[in-house]
Amino acid sequence: MAQVTLTWHGDAQAQAALAGLPDKLERRVLASALRTVAKQLLPAIKAATPIGKPYTRVTRGRTRQGPQGASRAIRFRRETGGRLRRSLKIRALKRSRRRVGVAIVTGTRVELGITGRGYYPAHQEFGFRTRGSRRAVASKRYMKHPATAHRGSLLGTLAAAIRAGVEQEIRP
Repeated sequence: MAQVTLTWHGDAQAQAALAGLPDKLERRVLASALRTVAKQLLPAIKAATPIGKPYTRVTRGRTRQGPQGASRAIRFRRETGGRLRRSLKIRALKRSRRRVGVAIVTGTRVELGITGRGYYPAHQEFGFRTRGSRRAVASKRYMKHPATAHRGSLLGTLAAAIRAGVEQEIRP
């Protein structure tokens, strides 16, 4: 996971006010502001997430006697496709005295229906090599590209949310 260090330039008054807050309130303001930014970024990431062609997976069930005495297989149909997009969510980082933050994460292997060795979200984000020919398949960077494309607006939202949070905490 990428580590990001926030350096805040400009708005010296809000920066001084944030530094003047007790640690607990400073964490609350930062966590709230980061969550606001993550909520703004999530739809862009979902829009860029690759979706395979939807298909119907037919599995064979148990056999059953038909009207003429012949047995036939009962088939179960299940629509697939778009699981990765639906599984994206915002999670708070593990509690620590040293950091505060949020992450946009994909679903678990069970939520995504992954039974094999590979992990589809990582393969799509970072690329992979095929087994037989070892041909390289390019990455799609469905998380990185929206974050870098919207960087200016996200930083503006972050600054505004921090400023509003500091004002809310300072106000008696």
